[in-house]
Amino acid sequence: MLRTLLTLFSYFHRFPLFKPNIRLFASYFIIIIIIIIIIIIIIIIIIIIIIIIIIIIIIIIIIVVVVVLVAIFVIIIIIIIIIIIELCFFGVSFFVFYILNCSLQISQRYWNNRKLVYINVFLYLLYQSFE
Repeated sequence: MLRTLLTLFSYFHRFPLFKPNIRLFASYFIIIIIIIIIIIIIIIIIIIIIIIIIIIIIIIIIIVVVVVLVAIFVIIIIIIIIIIIELCFFGVSFFVFYILNCSLQISQRYWNNRKLVYINVFLYLLYQSFE
């Protein structure tokens, strides 16, 4: 039996279809390894680009939030400075009159709410009596 196998093996070894071509196998193996390495490099580059884009978006969001907070803070400071200037130059009476006048104008737009108009007129007359 062993002799038969050896005979078959020697026959297949001599037959050209069954002769292994090691150079062809090695070249295919090298090509497959190069393709796998290229795919891995492309995936790594895509991951790095996505991470860089996420970092840039986070930095832009932080900058926008800081700018908006600074703008709100500056607007609040300007409003406080305007109120202080009005109180210093025109006195408290002008400021109170301005507030009452604005509330009276707002309430006059909505004549359905007559109680608000009457309260504002009463406050205005009370303010005028103290002045």
